Amino acid sequence: MRRTRAFTLVELLVVVGIIGILAGMLVPYFVTATKDVEGKVCMSNLRNLGTGVQLYRQQDDQRWPWIPNVSSDFSQVATGTNRDKDPWENPENPGERSITAVMFLLVRDLQPPGLFVCPSDEGASEDTRTRWDHDANEDTPSAFYWDFASERNVSYSWQAPVKRGEKYVNGLSDVDPAAVVLGERTPGSFDPSWQPTAMTERMSGDGIRHNMSRNHRGGKVINVLRVDMSVTQRKRPDIGLDHDNIYTASGKKQVGSREATSLDLAQHLSPADTFLIGPVGESGGDDEQP
Repeated sequence: MRRTRAFTLVELLVVVGIIGILAGMLVPYFVTATKDVEGKVCMSNLRNLGTGVQLYRQQDDQRWPWIPNVSSDFSQVATGTNRDKDPWENPENPGERSITAVMFLLVRDLQPPGLFVCPSDEGASEDTRTRWDHDANEDTPSAFYWDFASERNVSYSWQAPVKRGEKYVNGLSDVDPAAVVLGERTPGSFDPSWQPTAMTERMSGDGIRHNMSRNHRGGKVINVLRVDMSVTQRKRPDIGLDHDNIYTASGKKQVGSREATSLDLAQHLSPADTFLIGPVGESGGDDEQP
C-alpha cells in the first residue's frame, strides 16, 4: 500500500516562515493603499465643498459664507459656541462665533455634514444632529442650529477673517483666485500648545511635518481648496501666495511670508496672506456627541 508523505515539522516551520515574510512585505503596501484611498476621498470632499460654496454664492449675490462676530479673539472661540443662537436676530450683537459656524452655513444650505469629515482624521465623526428646520420629532430641540456640535465634527480649517480697522471682516471677495480658502485642519487643533517654526527652502522632513496638519500620514501631505475652487495636494504648508505658510499670519498688508510664525489673528491684514484657523476646543453642553 502506497503511503502519502506528510510534512515534517521543519518543513512546516519553513512554510509558516515564508508566509510570515510575505505578509510582512504586503502589509505596508495595503496600509499605503488605504491611506491613498482616504486621501482621494478627502480631495473629493473638498471638491464637493467647493461646489457647495459656488451654490451658496449663486444664491447670495456672490457673497462668501460669513457670520458676523464680535469676539476680539475669533480664532479661539470653541466650535459649538452659540450653536442655537441665530446671529441675524441681532447683527450688532451676534455673540461669539467659531470659524466653523461659517462652514456650517454650507450645511444649512443642504450640503451633507459628512463632507467635513476627513477619513484620515482619527477621532473625527459626522455631526448627526444637524437640525436647521423644525419637525415633529420630540427628541430633537426646536432651535435652528448655527454651528457644528463639536470640533470633532470638522476636519478642515477655513480662511481666517481679516482685520480692517477695529473690525474683523470676510476678505474673500477680492482675493486672488490662487489663494487657499479651505484646507486640512491646523496643527494647533491637534495640539493647543503647537507653535509654528519659520519655513525654509531646505527644511528637514521633521521640520516640515511640524508645520503640517496631522490629518494625513502624520503630516506628510495636505489637501487644500483654492478660491478658484481647484483642489490640490501638497507636501509643504508654505503654499499660499508668495509662499506664505497657510497656517500662520505674517502681519504684512499685501502678501504673506514663508518665515511668518504668528498665530495672532490681529496680524491677518489681507486674505492674500492665507491664514487657516479652526476648529477649536470642545463645545460641551447637551449637544456634545460621544
